[in-house]
Amino acid sequence: MHVLMLTAAFFTSGQTAHVVHLARGLRRRGHGVDLLVTHAGSALRRARPYAQQLQAAGVRVLGIPRQPVAADRLELPRQHYDVVHVQSSWSFEHGRRLAARLNVPLVITCHGLGLNQPAYRPALEAAERLICVGPRIAESLRPFREKVVVIGNGADLDLFRPGVREREFTILYAGRVDRWKRPGVLALCQAVDRLPEEVRFWVASNGRLPCRRAQHLGWVTGVHRLMSRAHVVIGTGCAIREGMAAGAACLVLGREYHGIVTPEFLDSMAFPDFSGLGRDQGTPSPATIYRDLSLLYRDGTLLQQLMEFGRQYAERHFSLDAMVGATLDVYADAIAAQQRATGAERTARRPVAARSGSRRPGRPA
Repeated sequence: MHVLMLTAAFFTSGQTAHVVHLARGLRRRGHGVDLLVTHAGSALRRARPYAQQLQAAGVRVLGIPRQPVAADRLELPRQHYDVVHVQSSWSFEHGRRLAARLNVPLVITCHGLGLNQPAYRPALEAAERLICVGPRIAESLRPFREKVVVIGNGADLDLFRPGVREREFTILYAGRVDRWKRPGVLALCQAVDRLPEEVRFWVASNGRLPCRRAQHLGWVTGVHRLMSRAHVVIGTGCAIREGMAAGAACLVLGREYHGIVTPEFLDSMAFPDFSGLGRDQGTPSPATIYRDLSLLYRDGTLLQQLMEFGRQYAERHFSLDAMVGATLDVYADAIAAQQRATGAERTARRPVAARSGSRRPGRPA
């Protein structure tokens, strides 16, 4: 199978991790993947490491014009593709045009909320399948529920795995900080500043945090190397799944603080939700975060149990291979759905057979 994948840019977010891991996972299974980047111009420096990783895996990465109309005449790496898969709302219209031009099904992965709006509906309506990375996103797309499939983000278990931990108790905050997450991050900084001096605090993010203890590392493309050494990983979404795969204890901190990821925490949900949203808990409290970090710092037995549990849970539920397999199933369904629709359309256009006893064309009366 040959997949034409589109994304807008290599954002500092879990969406980029998803795109990179999925493309590499498809290549491991022997499928062809070409990745078109529609808005790469403003982030070329940040894009280079990701592009190098993908190209090393056999994925062709090409920047294309950001105007969607360019997709109508764009020279593509191949003449034939089996599916067009779009990963960013900024690229929806590019993907819609390319799928129509190539006469192949369109698949869209929805990574966030707020997509059910007029600007995006032509692509959402044209898509054969919509992959949502969580049920909260799926619920926001109820008008399209017949073609929605929920597939959670996968972690590369070979890449994200336990390593040799730091001698000092080490906390890693991994993730993008935006205006919504900033209050929680400020609360985290206050909590960390109260911990014993030997505690280390690494920050792998798109900006600097106002914390005297923080060691700012910038946005790290090889974050698995840090997660394998840290004792605690803090963040949302992909960062939590990857942190658990790397054998770290994890704390969910987004707009809200949802606490330590424990067996009880996961048992309370039908789907592992690490979004840091939706519990109406208000602004995260520095005291609550400090309480949990202090507990993990003091209780080595609990910390070790959570680290082992995280890896085991990730092996059962967060495998990249499982995510790739589920995505391939969606591709197959999308292709079959388009073929059925095409067949039905041809049948509808087929001339109605002449009734018995009537004169047939070309035969004398």
